[in-house]
Formats: sequence, structure tokens, C-alpha cells
Amino acid sequence: MATINSDAPPRTVVNAVDARLITSDGRDVGAQYPLSTSVDSIYSMDLDLDNCDNGGFSRTVSNYFEDLKTVNVDASATNPKSIKLWFNRTTQTHTIGFGCDDLTKSFSNIKLSFLGSGEEVRYIWDGSADSTKRNSYLIDLPSLAANGVLIEFYTADEIGLSNIFVAKFNDVFAQLSAAKDDDTVAAISATDSGNLRVTDAESGLAIAKGDVVGHAYIHKFGRAPDFDSGDGDVTVWDGADDSEVNEMQYNYSTTAIIDSLSSANAGDTQDIEVLGLDSNYVLTTQTITITGQTRKALTTNLIRVKRLRNVGSTNLAGELYCYENTALTAGVPIDTTKVRAAIVVGNNQTEMAIYTVPAGKTGYLRQWFASSSGAKKTTNYLIKLMARPFGQVFQLNHSSSISDTSPYLHTYVEPVSFSEKTDIEMRASLTDTGVTEAAVSAGFDIVLVDN
Repeated sequence: MATINSDAPPRTVVNAVDARLITSDGRDVGAQYPLSTSVDSIYSMDLDLDNCDNGGFSRTVSNYFEDLKTVNVDASATNPKSIKLWFNRTTQTHTIGFGCDDLTKSFSNIKLSFLGSGEEVRYIWDGSADSTKRNSYLIDLPSLAANGVLIEFYTADEIGLSNIFVAKFNDVFAQLSAAKDDDTVAAISATDSGNLRVTDAESGLAIAKGDVVGHAYIHKFGRAPDFDSGDGDVTVWDGADDSEVNEMQYNYSTTAIIDSLSSANAGDTQDIEVLGLDSNYVLTTQTITITGQTRKALTTNLIRVKRLRNVGSTNLAGELYCYENTALTAGVPIDTTKVRAAIVVGNNQTEMAIYTVPAGKTGYLRQWFASSSGAKKTTNYLIKLMARPFGQVFQLNHSSSISDTSPYLHTYVEPVSFSEKTDIEMRASLTDTGVTEAAVSAGFDIVLVDN
């Protein structure tokens, strides 16, 4: 008989257990085969399956998120066919995609309704009229937060679907920094419209396209068609014409009293776009249908007219005038000092190198230009850029001379700024005496920025 030593310490026998993590296909989890995560898109574990609905489709909702090969089919004539996904928690998304692995089947006519609490519809993407048969389709969406999505197929045709992809994303705030020459670090900020301040993205084409918030590009151009040596400083606008308006120096209204349009031709009944400033110097646009030689009142009285433009389908047959209400002769104001803008026949819009910065804006002058363009070209011209800050007098901002062979362009390295309600105009004069029938074209480019 064997002797048992009761003084021997007890022994614990542990069965060896393989505690390694492995993937679903038996591979060891590691750098080459990491565990999957649910941060990139919706997984079946993200679905509240009790509140999901696969409609008339075969198989289950979770199948769309677990198997790229198995195809769910609804071959009924039901229209629309529907699938409802309900998430375990509110999910942010910007993309949803669909696939059908069986190329003999397809899907089409999709309508998406993104649902909030109580299944209230927060956003709709509607492709229900698109009958294109597809096997793969990725739909880009605005940034959305939703508790679920109702997927509808507006067709009586068979629908086949093997997988649904719903992207997930999280907003991340990041701060960029840059090293300066002295080895210190400075934060890089962004503009209100989302451009990094290290770029030049808020000038040029981007502004002209309207892509930059609170910025506008203004191109003003004009022509003084017919003036003489004795006229002195002439404003470059359509009215500086001996044979027409014959107002060599532009007259500014002191109140919002500009209220009338008429044509020198009785047959003119076109739509005229009037761009100007109201009594508060706020930019306003109105379209007025003129009535030939009979005065037509503006909808909104103006203190400044910036531009007239024929937006009708026929050319103007007569000169068009915008003015402070006054007596007319065959549609032409008798008192030409009341005229504030005119369209010359053939142009269908004004030529006025005149501009007033609207209220709430700052104008940044980038460049100005001038050239001679009259019958008398063998002379010299003095060109002036004048500006009148609100409540002050006109002040010279730049001057230069041109001749028949020397058009002039001045570009500012750093733009010149003009505050709201500042009047800006180009002027020209002849340096030689006895010259008649002279003409000058001039203009400038301004970037308008909200204050």
C-alpha cells in the first residue's frame, strides 16, 4: 500500500488555454491582420435590429452589412419598395452607398429620407425619377446627423441588393502651427470663408466667381465721348458729350431723388436693370419696364446710380436717361443737370467711370486705366483719379498723362482703401488749347469687402 504524505503541499493543475486573438478566418491578430473597428462605417452591431425593417426583401437587414456576396431581392410589383435602418445611437454621415453582387439584378429610383427622433424626416435625397439600373452607386450628401434612414425604390421592377455602406465621421478640431525665422511658433488661422491665411485664395478669380464670403469684384469703365479744351476737368461718363447730355462735370444728388427713366425713342419698351444706392446708401437692384418717351418711375428712389443695363430681348433704339423727375421733350430731360445716367444707342448699358462705396462696405482699389479714343488724337490728356469721402470734398488720389500712343495702366502694389459712401470718379482734361472733339476712355477695378 502506498503511503500518503499528508504534509505535502497541495498542487493546483491548470489546463493550458489558447488565449490568442484570431480573426474570423483563423489568422492571428497582429499588425498585418488588425481587429476591425466601427469608426469608418455602420456595422451590423450599430443597428437596432428590432426597429429595422427589411420590407419585402429576402434575408435580413444585418445581411447588408455582413456579406458582400449574398443578394437580398424584392421581386414584387410593390412601388415603392423600402428598407428602414435604425441605429443604436445618432450617427453622423456624409455618404451612403449601395451594391448588388449579382450582375443579372440591379437597383434604381432611390429616395433617401434621413430620420431623427420620432422618425421625423430631417433631410431628403431624391433620385426617385432616375431609372438608371445600377450594381454600384455612391451618393455624396451634406454633413448629416440621423437616427435612421428610410431607403425607398420607386419602381415596380425587381430590386437586388447585396450591401449597404453608410459612412461615419467625427468632426475634429485641429490647430496648425508654423515655425518663424526666430524659431518661435505661430498659429496659422483661417478666414471667415474657410481659407488659410497663408494663401492668396481670397483674390482674383475666387472673388469674381463669388466663392469668397463678403467680397465682390467691381469693374467700372466709362467714356467721355466728345469734349473740348475749354471744358476743363471732364468726368469720364456718357454725359460728357457736346451733342447729347452735354454735362461735362457729373452732378451728384444730395438726397434719394433719382426716380425716373425715359427713352428718346417712343418704341422702346425694354426691361432695364437699374443698379444703385437707396437713401441709406444700401445697394439695390430693380428692373423697370420703360414706356418709350413717357417717364417711368423707379420702384425705389435712389441717391446714386451705378449702372443701367438693357436686359430685354431687343436693342434700345433711342438714348435712355435716368434722372431726377423733370420736364421732357420727346423723352429727353430738358434740364440736363438732372440726368444721372444715360445709355448711348448701341451700348445697351452705361459707361460711367464713377462709383460710390455702399454702406457697410470698404472698397479696395486695385488698378485704374485710361486711353484716348476721340477724333482728335494728336494731343495730350491729363488723367485724374478723384475721391470724395462722405461729408468732405473731392481730393486728388492719383494723376498721370496720356497721349494718342500711350494708354495708361496703374496697378497698386497694395490696394488703396475707400470707406463707405465715398464717391470715386475718373476725370480727364486737355493740356493743349483749341482742341475739339476729344474723347477719353477710363475705368478702375475695386474689391468690395463687407465691414
